[in-house]
Amino acid sequence: FIALPFLLPLLILPTVRFGPPGASFALLASALLAAGIAVSGADLPTAMPAEERLRALQVFLIVAGVPLLFLSALVEERRQAMETVRERLRFEKLVSEISGAFVHIPSHEMPHVFETWLERVTGFLGLDRAALWEFAGSRQAMAPVAWWSSPGAGPPPRRLEVESLTPHVADLLLRHEPFVVTETAMLGAGPDREFLQWFGVRSLL
Repeated sequence: FIALPFLLPLLILPTVRFGPPGASFALLASALLAAGIAVSGADLPTAMPAEERLRALQVFLIVAGVPLLFLSALVEERRQAMETVRERLRFEKLVSEISGAFVHIPSHEMPHVFETWLERVTGFLGLDRAALWEFAGSRQAMAPVAWWSSPGAGPPPRRLEVESLTPHVADLLLRHEPFVVTETAMLGAGPDREFLQWFGVRSLL
């Protein structure tokens, strides 16, 4: 087992590159290879019982495997943190581009630009539909100013009466507060869930 420490680079490289899956695969491959060598005794100049060789192999794998698993967890944590930062930067860039897009645009041209940026937002967030609504008349109804939807989603209603909403949703909108549903299945039985299911909504902001 003098050669076993030389396996460490082959264990560390997959761990650093692929995280926990790489560490698990490297340990498994090394264990199978070393077990075959231990049983055959091909790397030992003296006769040594196979049981002792396998016991020594187990000790080596424990000593080498535990730090590798900790290292792979740290690698995976760092990768996820970097991915979170990367997505955050992409989102902030999108928000900055949206803000800058309307600086020099006349108000009468904004609806056309709204559609372009709604398409960008839906693509970035992986949504089926995004719409910009405004209250019409005496705030008893809402109409879409601009919208974009995927081919399967279809357009939003041309007019949505506030009284057709549930009292909870209508109250939030009238007070300019957000209504957020991450998943309709998580809502308890009630008018809000029935209202969203009637529209075929899975999640909504």
